[in-house]
Amino acid sequence: MVRPSEQAGRRKVLVIYNPAAGWRRRGRFRKTLRQLARLGCAVTVRETLAQGEVRTFAAEGAGQGYDAIVVAGGDGTINEAAAALAFTTERVAVIPIGTANVLAAELGLPKRPEAIAQTIVNGPERSIHFGRLGERHFVMMAGVGFDARVVAEMGTGLKRILGRYAYVVGALRELMRHKPARFRIRLDNESVEAAGAIIANGRRYAGRYVVAPKANLEDPVLHAVLFLRRGRIAAVFYALSMLLGTLPRSRGVRIVEVRAGAFEGPEGEPVQADGDPAGTTPVDFRVAGRRLTMIVPKI
Repeated sequence: MVRPSEQAGRRKVLVIYNPAAGWRRRGRFRKTLRQLARLGCAVTVRETLAQGEVRTFAAEGAGQGYDAIVVAGGDGTINEAAAALAFTTERVAVIPIGTANVLAAELGLPKRPEAIAQTIVNGPERSIHFGRLGERHFVMMAGVGFDARVVAEMGTGLKRILGRYAYVVGALRELMRHKPARFRIRLDNESVEAAGAIIANGRRYAGRYVVAPKANLEDPVLHAVLFLRRGRIAAVFYALSMLLGTLPRSRGVRIVEVRAGAFEGPEGEPVQADGDPAGTTPVDFRVAGRRLTMIVPKI
């Protein structure tokens, strides 16, 4: 849907809305739109109906005089829009209505519609870096191993019904049929073997859980979180450690700063980027050298 406003002199905001990501939080979305109108914004909403439209709408909105381009969706939706806007000077904001909302948690974005709208209108700017995985970009993380298999097997229908609990169901299902693999991973000039890895651009994973405490979106460096032990018991241990907030200090976990590398093998294993399927191994990753101007809450 498109609801353009032609009133001159008002703050212009383009909202790209992914209804598939946000059906469980439509109330938050609608209330935020009403708050933006109360704050004097002329809001244009473009609702995505087909794959690829997020990126198309973002690219079409660039250079059209919007004070902010707002992405209403989850991390995958933000990923698509960010890839189209990273070479621009557009100011990008987020209405977090997805499943995990990892970037929103990383930036400390509020959940209340009134606070979200205030951030979009009055929030300061923060310039963040990207990672690159093969031919696509990621904002928060890419991964291979247990989590990538869970993402690869999870349908969008399950996420719509269960929200973030769909990942719990997917993880239990993967655990039951878990076949441990040993991945060859290149980190700059070092080659390592691990049961899996998360290449983190920010600190958080799966929402509020911190897996790379020294990562910073403003730094042009990635943090490889390596899971050195394999098997069902190890997978359960890593999951519990993440829930308890002790993962970065756990035995069998190694965190390495990296600027370029690759998931080299075994061939054909699924890879995830920002919680969505992103092809299979082998695939390279690196700091993308691109920045995005984000609108964030006032400290």
